[in-house]
Amino acid sequence: MTTRRRLLCGVALFASAAAIAMTALPAQADIRVGVVLSTTGPAAAIGIPSKNTVQMWPATIGGQRAQVIILDDASDPSMAVRNVRKLIAEDKVDVIVGPTIVPTALASLDAVAEGQTPMVTLAASASIVEPQDAKRRWAFKMPQNDSQMATLVTQHMADSGVHTVGFIGFTDAYGESWWREFSKLAEVRKLKVVANERFARTDASVTGQALKLVRDDVPYVPIMQQVIVWAAKDNIDLVQPSDAFFPLRYVRVR
Repeated sequence: MTTRRRLLCGVALFASAAAIAMTALPAQADIRVGVVLSTTGPAAAIGIPSKNTVQMWPATIGGQRAQVIILDDASDPSMAVRNVRKLIAEDKVDVIVGPTIVPTALASLDAVAEGQTPMVTLAASASIVEPQDAKRRWAFKMPQNDSQMATLVTQHMADSGVHTVGFIGFTDAYGESWWREFSKLAEVRKLKVVANERFARTDASVTGQALKLVRDDVPYVPIMQQVIVWAAKDNIDLVQPSDAFFPLRYVRVR
């Protein structure tokens, strides 16, 4: 999916959630949008470009002015919950956009359910919206599910003749979600998973985990990543494949 299409899809989903929230509002009232992003901390590489994209949003939606309040959760679930509760209770927002990553999004489910406020999260795990229950009925998400990404990754391995694989993932809820999907599909593709190594988002390197797999003679080391391009200049065309890998050979400058 190109960056422009991804951005348009995001704006459309945001507008849909805002429309749900607006059903109880007087005509022509301002739309108050609370945005919770990880612009600092380990997930800042995702949160900062997300903030840049939010700042490109139109000033009006459906002819009504949109007031946008952006808060930083520092990539911390407890801070994300505090921000969400503040936006709902004090700022009286109609919709929440964010948080950025799976741990902060999952932690915010109770708060948005209690405040009956739609949340459009930027995180990928299906566990944010599934199974549908009293909490998750208020949650929406923009990225594809982990299962869709893992399907393509494991299919590529199988097509390339890979038989033995080692997994390296985050130590948080996102890493666990990826492991569940990856290990399940690896079994389907007849891939033998011989290692499950983890690292924290704050770690400066995964060299130790990678060297361990290399020492154990694992021929393929998929390092889970979440590189998502949220915005680009109009003269740049790029493709973001569904496996979340960003190959530079797909970039074209007009």
